[in-house]
Amino acid sequence: MKQFTFRLSLSSDEVMLMYQGHARRLVVRSEQGLTIELGIDKIRPFVAISGVHGYFRLKTQDDYRFISLERIN
Repeated sequence: MKQFTFRLSLSSDEVMLMYQGHARRLVVRSEQGLTIELGIDKIRPFVAISGVHGYFRLKTQDDYRFISLERIN
C-alpha cells in the first residue's frame, strides 16, 4: 500500500464547475512530489458550501489503484 498527502483548496465556484460537468478529474501535487489525478467522485464526500478545503491522505495499492481518501486536518 502507498500513501500520499496533499492540501486542497477549491472555492465553491470551482466545485460548481465540476458539478456542471466542466471537469471530470482533479490534478494535485502530493507532498511526496508526485502528480496525482483523481476522479471528481472521490472528493464529493468532502464538498461543503464553501468548497473543498483541507489536508488529505490518499491510499493506493502498490500499483496506484485507489483504496481510500480521507481528510486528516
